[in-house]
This record gives sequence, C-alpha cells and structure tokens, in this order.
Amino acid sequence: MNTPAQTLSTRRQLLAAGSAALAAVAAPALAQTTAPIKVIVGYPPGGSSDKAARFVADRMQAILGRTVIVENRTGAGGRLAAQQLVGTPADQPTLMIGNPAVMAVAPLVLNNLKYDPKKDFVAVSAVTEYEFAVAVGAALPVRELSHMFAWMRAN
Repeated sequence: MNTPAQTLSTRRQLLAAGSAALAAVAAPALAQTTAPIKVIVGYPPGGSSDKAARFVADRMQAILGRTVIVENRTGAGGRLAAQQLVGTPADQPTLMIGNPAVMAVAPLVLNNLKYDPKKDFVAVSAVTEYEFAVAVGAALPVRELSHMFAWMRAN
C-alpha cells in the first residue's frame, strides 16, 4: 500500500504528465491567437478540481509561454461551466476541467441539458483521477452494495 506521500507524488506526476499532454495537444490550435488561454472549472476555488486546474494552468503557462487563466464557473454541479464552454467562440482558446458527473452522469439523468458531451466536446487529456464512494443514510438497512441492490429491488 502506498504511503500518503507516495500517493501525493503519484498524483502530482499524473497531473504533470496530463499538463504536458494537454499543452502538446493544444499548442497547434493555440498558436492561432495571442489571447490568454482560459481554463474553466465548474466548482468553487479551493476544491480538488480547482487545485488540479491551477496546477495544470501553471504547467501550461510554463510550457507554452502564454498567459493561462483559471475561471471558476460554479453552479448546477459543473453543468454551467460546460454550457459556458459550448458558447465560447472558436477564436477564444478555452479548456474545461470536466468530470464524470458533467460528462457521463448528467446526460443519463437529466433531460434538459444545454450541451451534448458527444457532440460539443473533445477530450484532450486525463488530468487527474478521483475516487468515488457510494453512501447511504444510517437509517437505511443496508451495509453492502449487494444489500443496497436487493433493498432497491424490493422497494
């Protein structure tokens, strides 16, 4: 098992690799303009998505020699950021830190999305990974995932 320091080091290496890949992929398109590069984050400053975006922005700025601005566009669980990206003119270099909630879950559970992840976005690089968990209220009589599925079928 990794120690917390090893895990942090691995995450930073992943972020650095993602930043370099993002910069390499984006460089030809970004060469067309001198406007600052914007990275949109659908969550508030200080959270894990924001921290990842700022790390990526710093690395991209160093690699590309261009101004990179992180903009937090909070609300609707990250969907407002996705809507903003869809409405961004093509001559404004803009990236978004996306996640499964915005790109995969929302289209499955919401009917009125103002974006289509398959048509409106192109993934260019993995930036980080997040661990997710399933939790239930203490009053629910389940303690394992299989128990939860059984309870859901019965109720």
